Amino acid sequence: MRVIAYNRTPKRQKGVEMKSLDKVLSESDVLSVNLACNKETYRFISEQQIRKMKKGVVIVNLVGPVTPDREVVDKKAMARALGAGIVAAYAYEAEDLTNNPLSKIENAIGLKGFAWYTKDALERAKEIWTDSIISIAKGSPINAVS
Repeated sequence: MRVIAYNRTPKRQKGVEMKSLDKVLSESDVLSVNLACNKETYRFISEQQIRKMKKGVVIVNLVGPVTPDREVVDKKAMARALGAGIVAAYAYEAEDLTNNPLSKIENAIGLKGFAWYTKDALERAKEIWTDSIISIAKGSPINAVS
């Protein structure tokens, strides 16, 4: 498989050919969206970006430690692209399906976020929870969110 990628700040990675965003969108058969959602990336995959994509592209957008936030893709634009056959299939993290235009589209596959679900991650989570509970009991909370 030939792997191409785009990054705002070009990086070198063995076996990966860096290209412009437009080239990645227009040349990819499978597109893995790997963005954190912020002001710059909110609905980054929009109608405008979808129009640049290769017809029949498969898009994966699953939330997890190394995968993106669900809000980087415009759901309504994706639903239209799936219906028009521009996007062949779309895998995304399923959240509340009420008012989700993707929920009834056969080639949109909503999955529960599980990228973090590994034996190591679960062990680390237990350690964090235990340390947090002990620190609260001692009156010196750690990992507090204000």
